[in-house]
Amino acid sequence: MEHLTFGRSGLRMPKVILGTMTFGEQGGVGAPIEECRAILDAYLEAGGTAVDTASNYRGGMSEDFLGQLLNGRRDQVVLASKYTVTRDPMCSRLK
Repeated sequence: MEHLTFGRSGLRMPKVILGTMTFGEQGGVGAPIEECRAILDAYLEAGGTAVDTASNYRGGMSEDFLGQLLNGRRDQVVLASKYTVTRDPMCSRLK
């Protein structure tokens, strides 16, 4: 997998980042943990080194799954997680 240097930081980032919005089955959409493990393993074996998640993905299950799946190998990835003040969809609507 091809990597680029992130600005002048020296951090090497892959051109392809693994998004984990479908890690977890909450809301009737997504994948169980064993399928997520296979996806993450394939990505890492291909040379991937960056994973994206968010507190709202699958009701927070994406972050929970990643915590389990990266156990013992957390130092292998750059982990980006987005945050919002609330997970209540009614509070995020603009009026």
